Amino acid sequence: MSLLDVYLDKATYLPGERPAITVILANRGQTAFVGEVALDLMHLMDTVATARVPVDLSAGQTITATLSLQPPADDFRGYGVEVAVLDTAGRAVATAATALDVLSNWALAPRYGFFADFGADEPDTATRAATLSKYHINVVQFYDWMWRHYALLPPPGEDLFVDGMGRRLSLTTVKQKIDLAHRHNMAALAYGAVYGAEPEYFAEHQAWALFKADGAPESIERLFYIMNIAPGSPWNDVIVGEYVKAVAELDFDGIHMDQYGFPKQAHVSGKDGPVVDVADAFGPLIDRSAEAVAAAKPGAQVIFNNVNDWPTELTAAHDQAAVYIEVWPPHDTYYDLQRLIVRGKAAAGSAKQVILAAYVSPFCLTKDQPEKAPQAEEAARLASAAIYANGGFHLLLGEADGALCDPYYPKYATMRPEFAAVMREYYDFVVRYENWLADPALALLPYDTVGEAGRVRLGIEDYSSKPRKGSVWVIAREAPGYATLSLVNLVGVNNTLWNVLHEPPTPQRDIPVTLRVSGPVASVVLASPDANAGRPQALDFQTAGDQITFTVPALDRWDLVIVTYGV
Repeated sequence: MSLLDVYLDKATYLPGERPAITVILANRGQTAFVGEVALDLMHLMDTVATARVPVDLSAGQTITATLSLQPPADDFRGYGVEVAVLDTAGRAVATAATALDVLSNWALAPRYGFFADFGADEPDTATRAATLSKYHINVVQFYDWMWRHYALLPPPGEDLFVDGMGRRLSLTTVKQKIDLAHRHNMAALAYGAVYGAEPEYFAEHQAWALFKADGAPESIERLFYIMNIAPGSPWNDVIVGEYVKAVAELDFDGIHMDQYGFPKQAHVSGKDGPVVDVADAFGPLIDRSAEAVAAAKPGAQVIFNNVNDWPTELTAAHDQAAVYIEVWPPHDTYYDLQRLIVRGKAAAGSAKQVILAAYVSPFCLTKDQPEKAPQAEEAARLASAAIYANGGFHLLLGEADGALCDPYYPKYATMRPEFAAVMREYYDFVVRYENWLADPALALLPYDTVGEAGRVRLGIEDYSSKPRKGSVWVIAREAPGYATLSLVNLVGVNNTLWNVLHEPPTPQRDIPVTLRVSGPVASVVLASPDANAGRPQALDFQTAGDQITFTVPALDRWDLVIVTYGV
C-alpha cells in the first residue's frame, strides 16, 4: 500500500472553517486491501482532532479519499496533519504528513508567492493555483499583470493587450487567477509601482516628474519614468485612483506597492524645481493607499517594497500588512538576512511579520546548466532555513513549482520535481511550527547567549550565535513560556553567502546541548524539515539546578528545538 499524496483544499483556514483533506492511495499488492485512513490533527505533541474513513482497494487500484475535521477556533495556530493507512488489525501500513493553519488574517503568517504569467488560454491555470495551495501560499503577488504602470487596467473592451514590456497578456487570465486564489483562501495582491510611468505618459506630464540635478529625468533606462509621489502632487491622486480601480473592478485583495530604490532625492519638474526627499513621501502614500483600498473593499491591505532595506525605518510603522524587504548586495550573508528580519520587526514595533524577497539567483543558472541544480537547491534550502528560523518569511515560490531567481518575475526558474517535494516539506514545517517560529513575542537572545560562558552550550568543537563557515549556527530565541533553538548546519559549507551555489553540509550526529533555562521545563521537543516528514520528537533531558542537558540525535540542515516551561 502506498500513500501517493496528501493535500488540503485551501492554503489556510479562517477560524471556524472546516478543512477537506484529500488522500491518494495506491494498492501495489497482489491482493485486495481493506482498512481505514486515520487522520490526526496535532499541535506540537497534542492530538486536537481526528477523522477516520474506511477504504477498500482491489489489487492494483488507486483511489482518492477525502476526510474532514474541525480544528479548534483559536486564531494564529499551526497544526500537523498526520495520515496513516491502517489494516484491519490497526497496524499502520503507510504514513504521510502535511500541515494546516487557522488565521483570521493572512498577514499573521504571510507566506508570500507570485503569479507572473497571464497569457491567453493558459491551459494549466487551475493546476498552478492548486499547487501553490499545496505549499500553503496564502497571499500571492500578481506581478506585472497590468496594461501600463500609469493605467493598470487595459482600455475598456480590450481583454487581450500588450503590456509596457511587450508581453501579450489576457485580462481574462488575470481574473481567473484572482478567482482561483480566492477559492484556495489565497489573498490576491495587485502589483502597482508607486511612481513608474511609461514614456508616453511622461511626455504629457513632465511637470509631475522627478529630475536629476543636471535636468535629466529620473527613469529606468527610459522605459519607466519616475513621478513625484509627494502629498498634493497630481500623480499621487492618479496612482491611488488606479489602486482603487484594481481592487474595486477586479476584486484584488490589496496592492503590492513597488519602488525602485532610487532616487533618494530629486528635483520636481526640472533641474530648477524644488528638491524633494523621496523617502519622506512613502509613508503618507502608504497610509493614503491603505485607506483608499480598504474603503473600496473592506479588508483590503497594502504591502510596500523597501528596496534593500530602504527606507524601512521610515515605512515599517505605517498602515501596511507586513514589512517587506527586497534583498540586494551588500546584504550578502546569512547574518545579513537575520539582521534584516530583526531590524524590520523592531521598526514595526514587533507588530508585523517581515517578508524577505530574497531571489535565489543560482536557480537561473540551472536553465542552461541543469547539472548545477543540486547546488542551487542547497542554496535555496539554507536561505529558507536562515529566514524562517529567524522568524521571517521568504518570497520564493509561484506559478506552480516556480522559484524566483531574477527581479523580473517572468524569468522565474522551475524546480525539479524531486526538489519541489522537498520544498513542500519545508513549507509544511513552517506552517506546522509557525507558533514557535513566527510568534511576534519571540525575541532573538543576545549573541553572547551562545558560547562557553553563555546560556547555550553545545558539546561540539565549532558552533556560534552568528553564521560562520564550518560551524553550527545556533539561533536562540525566547518568548513567555518557552524558548527555541534553531540549529543551522554550516559544517562543510565553504562560505556564509546566501545567494551562491552550495554543496550539502556535512551531517552532524549526537550533539550534546546544555541550556540555562528561565524556569522549570515541561518538555523538550525536536523537529526538522529534513527528517521524518517534520514530525516532532520528544527528547529526554536532565535537570541540574537552572540548567538542562539533552542530545540532538541528528542535524542535516536545520533542526528546531522547542523548550516549553512549566511544571
